[in-house]
Amino acid sequence: MKSLILILLVFIPNLSNAQLDYKAENLVRVFPTAFYIKGTAGYSIPFYGAGEKVLFGYIRPSLTLQSAAVVNMARAQIDFNPISILNFYYAKSYTIRNFENLSNFDCTNIICSADIKRDHYGFRVALKYRSFYYSGALNYNIGELDQATKEDWADELSSLVNTGSRSILVQQLHILGHELSKKLSLGYLGLYNKMNNNNQKSLMHIGFGKYIFNDEWTIIAGMGVFETRFQSKNLTAISLLTWAPERGLPLF
Repeated sequence: MKSLILILLVFIPNLSNAQLDYKAENLVRVFPTAFYIKGTAGYSIPFYGAGEKVLFGYIRPSLTLQSAAVVNMARAQIDFNPISILNFYYAKSYTIRNFENLSNFDCTNIICSADIKRDHYGFRVALKYRSFYYSGALNYNIGELDQATKEDWADELSSLVNTGSRSILVQQLHILGHELSKKLSLGYLGLYNKMNNNNQKSLMHIGFGKYIFNDEWTIIAGMGVFETRFQSKNLTAISLLTWAPERGLPLF
């Protein structure tokens, strides 16, 4: 209780500088087939540097709801940014899955439809030098089926298969880009997935273009290669449309 009181005493004076943010995203990917609409709302409370452009720190609770018709997810998260360009987070999510068929999986031999509880934690960093920028993330996703099982089950986040009711998925994300103008940039996106308990891996390499329509609308689209857990390489394409009318304190 004393610790909670101390935390409140630290952050309550900064509530006047707190900022709300919310955005919506629509993602489409060709292979493995993926589609979702996602909405996120957060509330950032600065603990130093309020009003500064870069040198500030904050905590941010947020809630995310995501739907892809047969897959629906709710996620609650707390972010801690000791500086605006460095983020640590912890989140819990619950995913309801009603798959009959799932791209890149044989749902007659593995479980595709069981619901999943997940704990997520990791960190992200964003750097920029002149017209070049880099963003990287290391994410740990601890997933557990709602039903006890020893059978293999599909992980839709990575297109990997896990054995047993619990899994640890490690993800690395790397984005390197170059701004050609204030509105247009080109870059590379690399996503690396690994399931710890069986060492299955999948990779995605994308060359993308990013276009900023205005202060609210942004689109990212690109093509590349997705390497499955069987080491087969497949052409893929992806697009991500974002609407962010209130950006709040987060820089990325």
